[in-house]
Amino acid sequence: MTESKKGTMSSLEDGLNALESIVTKLESGQMNIDDAIASYTEGMKLAASCKKSLDEMTQKITSAKEEAAKIIGTGDEELSTSEDDFSLNSSEDEDQPPF
Repeated sequence: MTESKKGTMSSLEDGLNALESIVTKLESGQMNIDDAIASYTEGMKLAASCKKSLDEMTQKITSAKEEAAKIIGTGDEELSTSEDDFSLNSSEDEDQPPF
């Protein structure tokens, strides 16, 4: 793994840990209102930063899947998975095979 990839994942993990810490403090109810507002503001900034990092990672994965599909010579739909692939509550008849 390259240094930049480690840095991105590390910063995401650090951001999520900091966000979790802020949420725990806010949920404790032991902060005065000014500190709570400041922590909430910091938490929202962290949440936005983490979302941006996750969106960037998702785009990289999507691009890698598309590139793999080109190399393999298949359509992207054969390499992709959807939420339906993992659904536990299928509307299909249970006696029928999933394919």
